[in-house]
Amino acid sequence: MALEASLPDMYWVVAEITELTSHRSGHAYLTLVEKGPRGEPVAQVRATIWAARWVQVAPQFAQATGQRLGPGMRVLLAVTVEFHARYGLSLEVRAVDASFTVGELARARAESLARLDEAGLLTLNAALPLPPVAHRLAVVSSATAAGYQDFVQQLAASPYAFRLTLFEATMQGPDAPASVRRALTGISRRVADFDAIIVIRGGGAKTDLLAFDDYALAEALARAPLPVLTGIGHERDESLADLVAHTAFKTPTAVAAFLIDHSAEAESHLLAYAERLRAAVTGRLQAARRALEAPLVRLPLLLRARLDRETARLTLAEARTHALDPARLLARGFTLTTHPDGRLVRFAADLAPGDEIRTVFADGEVSSRVLGGGV
Repeated sequence: MALEASLPDMYWVVAEITELTSHRSGHAYLTLVEKGPRGEPVAQVRATIWAARWVQVAPQFAQATGQRLGPGMRVLLAVTVEFHARYGLSLEVRAVDASFTVGELARARAESLARLDEAGLLTLNAALPLPPVAHRLAVVSSATAAGYQDFVQQLAASPYAFRLTLFEATMQGPDAPASVRRALTGISRRVADFDAIIVIRGGGAKTDLLAFDDYALAEALARAPLPVLTGIGHERDESLADLVAHTAFKTPTAVAAFLIDHSAEAESHLLAYAERLRAAVTGRLQAARRALEAPLVRLPLLLRARLDRETARLTLAEARTHALDPARLLARGFTLTTHPDGRLVRFAADLAPGDEIRTVFADGEVSSRVLGGGV
């Protein structure tokens, strides 16, 4: 009571929300911290937004900021100090200055964007080549998300054989950045199994986009070993995750449409190459056929000329053989003398007195004995 009496007014307090729980009674319970220059907590206090005020504050804040009031936000609160004998010091939140949070979110996002740019991360993933055929896809999403189901169905209805591997992650709320980073780590261990990484979450309120402005998540996406395609599901907004991705799309179905078109383009190129190859092979075959037909036309002429040459050669050989026929020589007055064993007698010196010889004439043969010998 003394504390409340000494601090009776309403005070504006800047703090970061580390916890926010909506009770079934309609009240909202917060934990607020003040952090030091290195981000370490230096003070902490509990706070309450009673149900009657929470039903006004929550939608007004979301409408003004595009974000749901929650953990991780720096806020400017109008509070009164309360002290309970059992529960100790706490604050009652009377109002939330949404414009302060808008500025804080914009400042934090601008700082993160500048850090990404300075580190060369905005174009790092975009420099990775997307394969002409990207069918082996590592998908980061919630298995129950409608956007994921639409993505799967659209690819399944296409004429191409996409192979999807789901790395399930929480895609909204304070746990989303760490959950998506864990999925990326799992993909990195199997990088050879995939052609690209797909990060999709489907539709949702603008308030759900905050997780994808997380610097650590954006850095992990930028440094991913494969091209990253995002379809986070916001038509008008562009998150840091979109900015560092290889290619960003507004919705999961837009990602699916791109992949189908990309495959169709690859198919078109392959068909064009196949047609060029067919034309080249056909041209070669036609040229070879023409070359073959030309020898076939000349072949009878070549064979005839060769046959004529061989005929002439045989005729000449026949004439020579005929001219040397022994019968013709005998008819011209020559004789043929042999020993009884058939050996030809060529010279007189081959004979000795007493040798028997046989002499063949054109009209017969005689046998005789040598009386005198040699030359």
